[in-house]
Amino acid sequence: MDREPRRVCDVARASRALALGVARDAMTLRLTHARYILLSFTGDIAAVGPDVKGVSVGKTVLYSKFGIGCVDLVVGGEDYVLIKEQDLIGCFPSSGARASDIPKLEPCGDRVLLKVDAAAATTKGGILLTEGAKEKPVSGVVVAAGPGKAGEDGVIKPLTVKAGDKVIYFKYAGDQMTDEEGNAFVVLHENDLLARL
Repeated sequence: MDREPRRVCDVARASRALALGVARDAMTLRLTHARYILLSFTGDIAAVGPDVKGVSVGKTVLYSKFGIGCVDLVVGGEDYVLIKEQDLIGCFPSSGARASDIPKLEPCGDRVLLKVDAAAATTKGGILLTEGAKEKPVSGVVVAAGPGKAGEDGVIKPLTVKAGDKVIYFKYAGDQMTDEEGNAFVVLHENDLLARL
């Protein structure tokens, strides 16, 4: 479903931000193909600052509007978002991503994409549970892992998990998503993983 971004910045101020090549560790996303995927959004990268290393112009990215450094801009009648690289969730293989593309998401930085295990529909004693009574799942299988997070020295420290690992994670962590078939996914930082099974 397409959305109408908020207009919170005048054209002159936005033009200066784009003309300066954006902040060193930020980028500008073009929202011509922006779509909701639950509470997260997608956009195509229009410009990047010189310190941005994990993504490039033209990539389609998933991001959360709840990031601290997310600013909506309008330049020349087109909608943009100015966002820091650390607030990106992941990259999609093509523009115009939909919910069915969630399993193809490539997590950014130290993020991990998990396919969430289904919640038990019955108790051990055989009693059927309503949706409200089911316990929120806390385990899943790693679908994809990001390249890692850069340390103070700039060296990227690779993640300790890989695709196929079964993990337990902090119950309320990450960005929850559901594909068109009803499969639940969550993207979270590696430090939100509690154990590998």
